[in-house]
Amino acid sequence: MSDTVSALRSFSLFIVAGVCEIGGGWLIWKWLRDDRPTWWGLLGGVVLIFYGIIPTLQASHFGRVYAVYGGFFIVLSLLWGWYFDGNRPDRADVIGGAIALVGVCVMMYWPRHPVEAAPQQNSTTGGAMMTHPDSKRVIFVCVENSNRSQMAEAFARMHGASKVEAFSAGSRPSGRVNSKAVEAMKELGYDLTTHSSKGLDAFNGQEVEVAITMGCGDECPLVLARRRVDWQIPDPRDMTPEEFRGVRNLIEAKVKELIETL
Repeated sequence: MSDTVSALRSFSLFIVAGVCEIGGGWLIWKWLRDDRPTWWGLLGGVVLIFYGIIPTLQASHFGRVYAVYGGFFIVLSLLWGWYFDGNRPDRADVIGGAIALVGVCVMMYWPRHPVEAAPQQNSTTGGAMMTHPDSKRVIFVCVENSNRSQMAEAFARMHGASKVEAFSAGSRPSGRVNSKAVEAMKELGYDLTTHSSKGLDAFNGQEVEVAITMGCGDECPLVLARRRVDWQIPDPRDMTPEEFRGVRNLIEAKVKELIETL
């Protein structure tokens, strides 16, 4: 998927979410204020449920998505009121709406440097290690950035030494690292509490040697990767501790294989 297609998809999601919220709210408004039939209000409530779901399909985190959505909401509200109720926006509406839309587009789509990585850790002691200036940048991607990609990043740091500069991110980050992953890596002497769950948008426009997805259907089209690899790694989130360790060990083996190819 190209950068243009990815941006158009994001724009489309904001527009559809706006139409759902404004349309649902408008139906309820008409029911309560203009004595329209009850089914108008019920339909409005259903449409608002869809509004709540659609923003979760965006790649960034909650705070940014809803802040940016606010700009789209302003413009769509003015257009809706003009089309359905005949309230034509005046000059101040147009200028203010344009400023809001441009501002939120800068927030959402401006190229960002990756967030600062946690220090490389020693594979046995968990102490900090220095990153070599000639190391290859590798990013591991999954949906929530809470389990598989976090452990893969950790193993790349543990076994990559001066060869790899590792990152991880999620298409819809959960905002936390799973405690099961923390415990599983603690058994191997790695402190995963130094990591954080991050969104892919922090890496848009950044160059990496390899982008690895974990077999969950995610893509990272705005990350400029020389090579892309998809690993079919099962999601261990709901597994027993023993099953979780099996997935952890599988990730470690695949990371070691990857490092050998760099």
